[in-house]
Amino acid sequence: MRERPLRFCMITTFYPPFNFGGDGIFVHRLSNELARRGHQVEVIHCIDAYRLLARQEPLATHEDHPNVIVHRLKSPFGWLSPLVTQQTGLPVFKATRIRQVLDKGFLSQHLAARTSSPGIWAGHQALYDARVLAGLPYPCVILV
Repeated sequence: MRERPLRFCMITTFYPPFNFGGDGIFVHRLSNELARRGHQVEVIHCIDAYRLLARQEPLATHEDHPNVIVHRLKSPFGWLSPLVTQQTGLPVFKATRIRQVLDKGFLSQHLAARTSSPGIWAGHQALYDARVLAGLPYPCVILV
């Protein structure tokens, strides 16, 4: 018997083609493998961080499974956005867009991981804790 598909949200700094390898490739492979297995995956990443370090547009392209939706966040403040996020631990200029994606409701029975910047998760922490205590599903969000 096959379980119903889950919905995952990956929040990461780099994602192909806006990446330098490592974490971006890992998230790409994980997201696409989950999608290949029938799950819905949304990826949120920061174009500004890539542009700050690369100073050019990516040359390569990457394909994603149809079940993978990628949200490429870009701030009008450019390089200042990832700098402020790194210094404060909060996605100051991108918090509204991240909240909009998370508020869609990524229902699953488990939270896979909560690491990285605590500020990204702060708005959902109390709701998460209450739902877990009540045994209710909550978004499966992986922060890389």
